[in-house]
Amino acid sequence: MKLLKIVTDTGEIEYLALDKILSIKPQGNRVKILMGAGLYWWAERETMEILSLPENFDEIIEIEFDTRGL
Repeated sequence: MKLLKIVTDTGEIEYLALDKILSIKPQGNRVKILMGAGLYWWAERETMEILSLPENFDEIIEIEFDTRGL
């Protein structure tokens, strides 16, 4: 699975599924990312990064929760 890591204009980190992004519209130093159904995020252009999750991501998260007692 590929994700787009962004820092929003409010300073929050978000991870968006690349295959769900409908459009990316540049506007100055930031971009508007449309995900559909009126859902969109404003991101700082220089913070955008594409990440690949390993195939066993679910197992990694499960182990992390088990070891932390969550």
